[in-house]
Amino acid sequence: MAFTAAAWAVVTAVTPFGLYASAASGATGAPGSDSAGTFVTVRSDGTVELLSPRTGAVLHTLVGPSPTDSDGRHPGDAYAVTATKKAAFIAYYSPRPVIERIPLGGGRLTYLTYGMSPAVNRDGTELAVNRLASAGGSGSDHVVVRDLDSGSERTVYSGSGIVEDLSWSANGTELAMSGEFESSATGSVAGEDSLGVQLLVLNQPNSGTNPHFVGTPYSLDPLAGASSPSAALASIAASKQAPTWTDGQFLGSGGSVAAVVSKPISSACQATTTTVVSVDPTTSQTTTVASFPFLVPNVVFDHEGGLVAFERPPPPSCPRTSTTTTMTSGTGSSSSSETARAVRVRWVLYKWTNHNAIRLANDVVAVAVVP
Repeated sequence: MAFTAAAWAVVTAVTPFGLYASAASGATGAPGSDSAGTFVTVRSDGTVELLSPRTGAVLHTLVGPSPTDSDGRHPGDAYAVTATKKAAFIAYYSPRPVIERIPLGGGRLTYLTYGMSPAVNRDGTELAVNRLASAGGSGSDHVVVRDLDSGSERTVYSGSGIVEDLSWSANGTELAMSGEFESSATGSVAGEDSLGVQLLVLNQPNSGTNPHFVGTPYSLDPLAGASSPSAALASIAASKQAPTWTDGQFLGSGGSVAAVVSKPISSACQATTTTVVSVDPTTSQTTTVASFPFLVPNVVFDHEGGLVAFERPPPPSCPRTSTTTTMTSGTGSSSSSETARAVRVRWVLYKWTNHNAIRLANDVVAVAVVP
């Protein structure tokens, strides 16, 4: 999908599109025989580490800066990660979006497939990834599920927009998809876009009700007719918009979905409030999990559904830098060039214990809990 300047300015002000950032630290010690309960963190220089959720200490460095995989690839910038008890799956953004695998006990990066937004299911047998639409906005995003044993893949979702994050239900029958979704597959304009969290039932065909929004989607209608990015932001700030629902995650075994709900803002550094909610997808009953008097773009839950950590912009400077990256995706002899902008925002990782926050690490790009 092709963004207008106004569309991109508003989207990045409302939600950072899952591109969370981080800095490096050296390796100390080695992982134990059971890494369960640890964090896998991605840092802004490409370092991937096992981190203690109690102290923030680095237990082991899995990948150093500027890595090379087992096939000699230089995968570029890491921006997302998901993990099983045995391995981490890391998304790299350039020169093309790829997913690489690394054993938690140590080893080399191994190319797995191309795509973004990786999410491994609860039993570690399947990996869901997003594949970007073709340049120019005429294509569709595809969510693909890969069998990690056989390597076979099946497409479970195709639609216009950008799928930002993916999360599996405990029984493996549904995916929560966070991102920007368009009202029609082709020919949509920026004013028809909506941000939010959708639920996809995997054994049913895509339709007008599958996937469907959980909570109220955030309409980007004020973008229509905006003369400039600043005018679009002013329109957003002045409008009576619904709160933004992002970062949808399935929790535990009960089927509830957690989401980050933020008030509309015109700047990522503007004072705001963030509420983390748990939603029953059947009854739509909403329960507050936590509330913060600042922007929280990403929360981290363990596999029992407990909130264990969150990320926030580092006050007070809120540094933001933008880059433009050209990527090539495809397989076999066919490929397509795609250009996308990535907002690299450095966040701070906090541990969440009994409603108290303890700072664990600065400049975190992405984090996953090892089950």
